[in-house]
Amino acid sequence: MTIYNDGMQKRKNTGYHQKRGDFRRKLILEHCLVIIGEKGLTNFSMSELSRRSNVPAGTLYQYYSSKSDILLALVSNSFISTNIKAAEKYDRCQNYEEIKIAAYENFIAFYETIKATPALIDLWNGFKADKKLQQVDKEDTQHNAQLLASAILKYRSPPDQGQLINACILLMDLASTVAKRATRSKSKNIKKLLKTMFEMAWKNMEKSL
Repeated sequence: MTIYNDGMQKRKNTGYHQKRGDFRRKLILEHCLVIIGEKGLTNFSMSELSRRSNVPAGTLYQYYSSKSDILLALVSNSFISTNIKAAEKYDRCQNYEEIKIAAYENFIAFYETIKATPALIDLWNGFKADKKLQQVDKEDTQHNAQLLASAILKYRSPPDQGQLINACILLMDLASTVAKRATRSKSKNIKKLLKTMFEMAWKNMEKSL
């Protein structure tokens, strides 16, 4: 009986530490976004993050071993959230036209997300200096392209599926670049311009069908 109780207690302790660790990671990333949004990526420091999040520096480095690791976690979390929503939209589509609408809505949702979060804009601007972030960005583009291609293949039978996937990668890469740059625009017609760009990119993708 004692052994059983000890085992139960160990599992409870493990669960507690797991929840505490998850909470701290989330807290650290939230403060990280705030600091980057206020001061920019170049002025972000681990010491200030430790102070703002009230997490001792030693403990902070147990969760994230470097500034690069924290930025990687921020970007990855953002991509995961976006990808889940995109996949859910495609799953609800009943025909090819609805897939196109869903792809456009995902594109606009991505634009609005980074527009509302200045820190994410700064993060993407810092991709050029960090190979890990570049790789994550590339993999995310490929993943989104695969989601779109899989949805399209339910209603279209292209002569070359590989060509379709490559066309979707080009579409996603262009959409991502345009969305990031559009966040700096002050034009009142930006949504209309984004719609036009998307239509042109979609028609180009359709050449592979």
